[in-house]
Formats: sequence, C-alpha cells, structure tokens
Amino acid sequence: MSEEQSLIRVFVGALKESVEESLKGPGIRSNLVSMDVNPSIVQGEISVASTLSLISSSYVGTINLFFPKATFLKYYEKLLGETPTEINTEVADASSELLNILYGLTKKKVNERGGDFAPSLPNSFLGTNISVISSNHKSLYFHFDSDVGHFFVVLSVTRAEGRKAG
Repeated sequence: MSEEQSLIRVFVGALKESVEESLKGPGIRSNLVSMDVNPSIVQGEISVASTLSLISSSYVGTINLFFPKATFLKYYEKLLGETPTEINTEVADASSELLNILYGLTKKKVNERGGDFAPSLPNSFLGTNISVISSNHKSLYFHFDSDVGHFFVVLSVTRAEGRKAG
C-alpha cells in the first residue's frame, strides 16, 4: 500500500469516527449508509453546504458537508434548542461550525497517526437543490443517515504538486 493510500485510509477511518462523535446530539444517531468513489453527481434537495480546505506538507484537498433543508433544520433544533423555519446566513453558519468540529476531530486523529494537516476555516453556502458534481481528482462521497434525516460528506485529498510526502 502506498503512503498516499495509507493516508487516505487513516483519513477515512478518522472521518467516520468523527462524524459519529460530532454530528450527534441528544436523540441523534448517525450511520454510514454508503461510500462511493467519484459518483458522477449527488442530486437532491441539498440546501446547505459547507466546505473547508485541507492543507499539509504533502497533501491538499477539501472536506465538504451537505444537508437537505429538512435534515439541517432538525439538526439545528436538536443541537441548539431553537426551531428556525427558514435557513438564513446566521442559521447556515451552524453548518460551518459542525464542519469545523468534524474537521478538528478528524485532523487530530490523522495527525496523531503521522499526518500534519493544518487548521482551516470553513465557509457555508445556501441554495435550493444544490448538486454536487465530482471534480477531476478522486473524491470519496459518504452518505449518512440519522434520526433527523440524511446528509453527505465529501472528502478529496491529493498529493500537492511539488510537495513530497514525509
């Protein structure tokens, strides 16, 4: 197994563990339903998306979190105790906070196993029926189901041009 494959395997394991830790609240259980490499598109009722850049001495990439509107509003209610009826920029910021927590836990686990990923700040996006189209590099699409609905995490990691592993 190459160093890159080993890193991806560690990242995937840490990501799955971190989703279980960070995206659960009172009465919320999340389970991985499927994991695919480069599906052509994820379509649906996605209304909230957050993205965060991954940077290390040898690798770059992104980690993304996607919620359908109904799932996100239920997560928001369970985690914060408030019941918004619409998603505005203030409410959507909770998606960035969730991704930040998810990445913080994942980064810690990956770095404890030899990675050197740096802190990063997420950005959130609002929309209606957002589609996720795969890019030219390898992406892993994780479909999770929970007590409040389904959501997606997309991980893309590739060797940074001009950077050597180790």
